[in-house]
Amino acid sequence: MELIKHLPELAWENTEVKKVKAYKTDSVDYQVKVSYRNTGKLPTALSQAYLVKIVKEDKVVLDFDTVGTGGIRFVKVIEEVKQPSQSRRRSQFMDEEPASRVTTASKNMPFTQGGAVTTAVFNVRLYKKTELSVKASVISTRGGILKDKEFVIK
Repeated sequence: MELIKHLPELAWENTEVKKVKAYKTDSVDYQVKVSYRNTGKLPTALSQAYLVKIVKEDKVVLDFDTVGTGGIRFVKVIEEVKQPSQSRRRSQFMDEEPASRVTTASKNMPFTQGGAVTTAVFNVRLYKKTELSVKASVISTRGGILKDKEFVIK
C-alpha cells in the first residue's frame, strides 16, 4: 500500500514580490512569483492523458482584494510580449492606457513532475495604490487544489 505515497499532491513553496519599476505617474510595476511543489513521485498529469483531453494543465489563479475600491481602476496584469505585433507597433503608448478593473488573473502551467517545484510569474502594475492584498490558488486535475495563499504586493 505504498502506492498512495507516489500519487501527486501539491504543497505551497513560497511567494515573492519584487518591485521592478516606478513611474512618474504614480504607478509601480511588481513581479509576483508563486511557487508550489509536487510532493508525490508521479507527475500531476501524464502527457498522454493531456493529448486525449482527460486532464487540464495546472492553473495558478490570483484573486486581488478590490473591496472598498468603489470602482476605481488601480491594478493591471501586464502580459509578456514576445514579438511586437502590427497593432503593438501602431500604438507605441500602451503603458499610458488606464488599468482595467481586474479582480483575478490566471496562468496555465505545465505539469509538475514528482518532487519538482513550479513557479508562475505575474507582472502587475498598481496605479495610485501603495499595497494590494492577494490570494493565490493552484488547481490541478490530479494534484489537488491549493487554496488562498495570502500575501501583499507592496
